[in-house]
Amino acid sequence: MIETESADDAYVGTKLNETYTIAKFINRGGIGKIYLAEGLTQNDRLACKVIAEGDLRYGWERELEKVILLRGVPNVVPYHAHGSNFDKNNRPFYWILWDYIPGLNLREYLAAPSWPLDLAFVEEILKTILKVLHACKAVRISHGDLHEGNILIRDPDQRIPNSPKTIWISDFGYGGSHNKVVPKDDFRQLFSITASLMGRLEQADLDARDKLMLQKLYGFINKRLLEVDATQGAYEGNVELLLNELEALAIDADRESAAASKKEDIKTPGDYLFAEALGYRVEEWKDLFVPEFPAAEDLLSRNNVVLTGARGCGKTMSFRRLTVFMDKVIGEPSKVEGSDQFVGFYLNCREFVEAFPWLPKKIGPAIEQQLIQYFHLAWLSEVTKTMGQFGIEQIEKYDWLNLFMSRSFGNRYATLPENANVLNHVRAFIENEKERCRITKFGKYQGIQNWPLARLDFLDLLQAQLEANARWVGEKPMYMFLDDYTIPTVVKDVQKALNPIIFKRRSKLFFKVSTESSNSFSREGLQGKPLELHQDFELIDLATESIHQDPQSKAKFLERIFKPRIDRHPSLKGKSLGLRNVLGKMSISNNELAFLMREATQRGKKKTIHYHGFEAFIGMWSSDVRIMIQMLVDILREANGNLREGKTKVDSEIQDRVFRSAGGELLTFIESVRDPTLWEKGPSSTKIGEPFGVQLKNIVEAFVNVSRYEMTQGPLVSNQGRMNPKQAFRLEIIDKFDLNSASIPFYEGLVRWHVFLQDWRGKSVRGMMTPRLYLNRVLIPFSKLTFSSHDHIHLNNQQFQQLLVNPNEFFDAWKRHKKRKGSHGKAHSGKDMKKRSPQLEIAGLQLSKKKRK
Repeated sequence: MIETESADDAYVGTKLNETYTIAKFINRGGIGKIYLAEGLTQNDRLACKVIAEGDLRYGWERELEKVILLRGVPNVVPYHAHGSNFDKNNRPFYWILWDYIPGLNLREYLAAPSWPLDLAFVEEILKTILKVLHACKAVRISHGDLHEGNILIRDPDQRIPNSPKTIWISDFGYGGSHNKVVPKDDFRQLFSITASLMGRLEQADLDARDKLMLQKLYGFINKRLLEVDATQGAYEGNVELLLNELEALAIDADRESAAASKKEDIKTPGDYLFAEALGYRVEEWKDLFVPEFPAAEDLLSRNNVVLTGARGCGKTMSFRRLTVFMDKVIGEPSKVEGSDQFVGFYLNCREFVEAFPWLPKKIGPAIEQQLIQYFHLAWLSEVTKTMGQFGIEQIEKYDWLNLFMSRSFGNRYATLPENANVLNHVRAFIENEKERCRITKFGKYQGIQNWPLARLDFLDLLQAQLEANARWVGEKPMYMFLDDYTIPTVVKDVQKALNPIIFKRRSKLFFKVSTESSNSFSREGLQGKPLELHQDFELIDLATESIHQDPQSKAKFLERIFKPRIDRHPSLKGKSLGLRNVLGKMSISNNELAFLMREATQRGKKKTIHYHGFEAFIGMWSSDVRIMIQMLVDILREANGNLREGKTKVDSEIQDRVFRSAGGELLTFIESVRDPTLWEKGPSSTKIGEPFGVQLKNIVEAFVNVSRYEMTQGPLVSNQGRMNPKQAFRLEIIDKFDLNSASIPFYEGLVRWHVFLQDWRGKSVRGMMTPRLYLNRVLIPFSKLTFSSHDHIHLNNQQFQQLLVNPNEFFDAWKRHKKRKGSHGKAHSGKDMKKRSPQLEIAGLQLSKKKRK
């Protein structure tokens, strides 16, 4: 709320310099006051920030440095001058002059119900801030203090007809590379601002286009804004790419809504790459959800379970669909075997990011209590939301809930109004409590009287009440599906506070937690005691499950996923086609493919081999469904012309191009990732670091070079009952696995980003359990390897450490080692050719007959 001018204001009337005088109080800022300064003429007006001498923060000049670097950039409030003076009481103060922006900041704008809030306004704010952040990236700075108070909504210019409101960015943070003040992460702040604005929109008031765009924006901010920091850092993220994606989303929304208005079928094979975008579309859930998924039986056991897998492997879709809420929305059970034996609730950890996008560097007991309070409120909100799906019941049926809330919150719980609906009253109270918890300054309050749900047994008390009073729960155990429990989405210190609740041993309540990998969540439990596998939780790694899944089950599972998506293509719709129909058969074995590449290498011939067919597509699957969907979309897009002509099988050249490109894109992503240890404590610790991702890429390339060398130049090995080239995308350690401190970060990075997939079932070597690592299968066509999993590259612990720390030198060292042992494979070339299969020339993965330049 804008404050009024005080009659005894010590600054009003003070002359700043030869031109400007403080004329009028406007508002109060974070560390000072904002005044209107008038020049020599009445129309010459600037905004003046006044800071008392004792309030000036360390590094304040950094803000001015930033704005000077951005001079001329649209929508950044221009800076004019600064200096110091004495007020009427002879007290020193500092002043800074800026352009005067008549209007309100975003916080004030939202507090005034008369001002309009629509999706176009939200899109404009998002687009404007991204453009400013793009400019920041160009000069290698960050805003550092982005929030609603620093986003100004300028009134329309009365001098210009039909002038719109415009958006301006002000008050850049002091934090930066030249001082000790830690800046807030711009992209997380922008996520929080955008999510809050979108949450205020009433979907019932949106037209068809805006409803579509709102769903697209949710996917965009959840996956793209948060990933900028987590994978590349605020300084290095490709903001221009984000702007282009945002523009493409708007174009797609316009196109799809226009098609819908004409009652056209606008379904596409690439719909809903993110489960969040599905929303509550009943028919889409029925069409796209596959009830048979890897490790379902283990996931639904009566244990605390941690489910790991790359983003896009289907964790979110499975978690959401296994809840009683979605059963009621869709009107039928999930059909997952065993899902009728429990009652499930779902919570995405990104709710924490929305509520607390920037956390203090040190989290003490008071802050822990506040976070636990919000965590329990969020689950209570999910439970009561589910209750609402069971229809309107008599007030007395919820007397137990009213009593439970009164006991839990004491006097804070408002008395139930006469004839009020208990459930509605409780739900409104919970949302108010969540907001109170969210906006309360960290550390301001402590103790159970202020945070009554900050206790480890609250969910146990809630479960007991539901078992006793809710017939739809009864004696069934409660499964709490907690999604995206991944550092840094949920920072390590927050996980330490929540782990004693999540991994508590219970008989009727179990947590199912999803995270990216086995090293992307904290293992610290109650009072610092480490969490133990098989004691505190069971671990399911979807990559490991995909490695050991038999080919028939894998093919059946992927066909279930892709058949309805293929049917969405306008030229294939209604033909009941699956992957086998569209991709054809891989008409050559892995051994034959290896012989072809071996011959090409040893004879120095240039030969092109096409990876294609159903078997190749299935062979690339490493549990990441999203990558597979995107590959299918790209294949169908490139083949669109032929498909329109009536063809149903896609040419092998197109498939090969898409398969190889997918591997190249994954390597490009790997090259951009950053050392997780730099940001495991959250965005406040993010800084420009060493080229961590480049090292990971070099490790991949070194391993691939070794594998290619063994296949094309090494000795033949016994494989499938005959002597064949060695074909390995698997790595095994043959002695004690004991990495040093220099190599551990790179090993954890390879696993964290699913460059190599861990086989958690391991292998016993000389009485010791040592890890098996599988190269991500998406990289196989790009790397010119085969899909055979019979062979492996053996390394001892010392060699593996050399691969991790010195990948650029590893391949040459490997070749020298092989030559010293007399293992060079050219001596076998004659035998190789005799072993060639007569089937090598058949259609399929065949040599290109096109002439080379």
